[in-house]
Amino acid sequence: MNTLTPEHLNNIDAYWRAANYLSVAQIYLRDNPLLREPLTRDHVKPRLLGHWGTTPGLNFIYAHLNRMIRERNQSTLYIPADRSDEWVGVYGKSTIEKTFGADSETVARDWFDSITAENGTAPDVLRAEGGDFYNDNDNDFDEAMFALLPRDPRMLLNRIYLVTLGTGPSADAQALVFIGDSLRTGLVPADLRAAFYRAAALIPGVTLTEGQATLDGRTGVAIGRFEPGWQSRQEIIIDPDTGLMIGEREISYVTDADFPPGTVWRWTSIVTTVESSAPTGGSD
Repeated sequence: MNTLTPEHLNNIDAYWRAANYLSVAQIYLRDNPLLREPLTRDHVKPRLLGHWGTTPGLNFIYAHLNRMIRERNQSTLYIPADRSDEWVGVYGKSTIEKTFGADSETVARDWFDSITAENGTAPDVLRAEGGDFYNDNDNDFDEAMFALLPRDPRMLLNRIYLVTLGTGPSADAQALVFIGDSLRTGLVPADLRAAFYRAAALIPGVTLTEGQATLDGRTGVAIGRFEPGWQSRQEIIIDPDTGLMIGEREISYVTDADFPPGTVWRWTSIVTTVESSAPTGGSD
């Protein structure tokens, strides 16, 4: 884990204090929030709207989420309590993590320049009713669907094979993809999550590896499998203490790629928190 520099800490502290100040003004004042004139009784709301007790902690979380988005281009998905309401996704831009020689660096730089010229470098904020970000009316990963899935691991795996029939390079690869996609939603109840892990262990070729790192350096148990059709190993990384999915990795074993076989070429980190609000702005 990288240590924050004094400059970073000062910036985060300044953001946090400013956010706390504005929060107090929003809760208690109806005028003169910047105190450009002496405060009077007329500036104070007769009836307060809001609760100060939770505000400093929430602002602290927002401060560090903003830092993570800026530094790591981390994406954040806000899922409402009522899943049919508006979801908000904050998607960080792609970055160059590592190159392998001069030719690889040139290709990576040309690719990065092309996407930043077209889309810029600021995170995208997208909004969608019911989480249907791509207007395909196919948002099947919801609580209603999860409630219908069997909890017996063997029956669950058979159901997954049936649902994913005819997709992906193999039935076993797509079964693990289905499990990862489901867990990534954050909507899977604990009993089904446990059943998913036991079902994954029944997939031919799946192995468990302890001490595997996510993108942000946390370690957990990797449930993984090598897929010949992709020449890569998929891994779902689980926190052994909480049972939550904390990240994913894909390790390439392609021999004619621009990087050595055994390179981790795609990996993520997943952090789950409870928030009282989502960012404003963005597009539908």
